[in-house]
Amino acid sequence: MSKSMTSGSWRKNAEYFNHTSQSPGCLEFSPARHQQGHMTLNFALSVSTDLQMDAGHEWSQRSYLPAAILSGALSIMHPGLYEAGRQAMQSLDTWSSQHNQDMQDALQHWPSVFTNVSVISNRTTPFHRDPHSRSDWYDMLVMVGDYEDCVLDIPTLGLQFLYNPGTVVAFSGWLLRHGVSSVGGN
Repeated sequence: MSKSMTSGSWRKNAEYFNHTSQSPGCLEFSPARHQQGHMTLNFALSVSTDLQMDAGHEWSQRSYLPAAILSGALSIMHPGLYEAGRQAMQSLDTWSSQHNQDMQDALQHWPSVFTNVSVISNRTTPFHRDPHSRSDWYDMLVMVGDYEDCVLDIPTLGLQFLYNPGTVVAFSGWLLRHGVSSVGGN
């Protein structure tokens, strides 16, 4: 984790993936997002490519209970953000029912008040901030898999957390620079 990146190009850079493990990669699931680099009102929201795939639909269905639990946890940790997410989902549902059937279909099975879920498999994450977030929003990082001795490092606060499967951490990824160490396993 000694490398610190300032641009977004590292997110899918092969050098950060553990290629000795199963299925290294990064997937983006979202029922309503801007295409990369098109975050203006001139470009319409769309369903992420990964969520449109059959495997994305399956992931959404299998993730329903864990996502509902995480949404419930957010309602306790940050009630204002939970309510904003809930209202955003309702607004997207109303709008998409008139304008975008693909989005409407995706929202019917979307299990979260978060509008985007990134699934990152077998990757070291260099120190970074999340530029598309905000200082008063929480990102929830959830660790699953079969490995141990992973470390989440938040140098801004001088904190390091053991980041093994089953761990959930919520913080502002925009405000706090963070990274995840390399580990063996899946």
